[in-house]
Amino acid sequence: MLMSVTERYKEIGTLKCLGSSDGFIVKVFFIEALLIGTISSVLGAIVGIAIVCGLRLVTDGTSAFGSGFAIQAFVIAITATGIGIVLSAVAAVLPAIQAAKMPAAAALRVEV
Repeated sequence: MLMSVTERYKEIGTLKCLGSSDGFIVKVFFIEALLIGTISSVLGAIVGIAIVCGLRLVTDGTSAFGSGFAIQAFVIAITATGIGIVLSAVAAVLPAIQAAKMPAAAALRVEV
């Protein structure tokens, strides 16, 4: 998210010139971080469960959904997804606040 904010300083400057408030800019990046964090966390949980199911099938020769494994995998996936979403949101807030506090003219002059 730091790179996403840094690469978009000119857009932030344009938004500020058009009258956007600092809070609006922070909200935009916060919502973007939540969406990216949610999608990537869910996909990561799905891939992780698929890998574990495949390994269990290969090593034990048993179905991955027997003996309560499905419930444990679901709980772990939900927990991991929640942690991923929270970390994405936390990682986006500080760079967004710093970018929103920049004067519009300084944001437009930045070369990345």
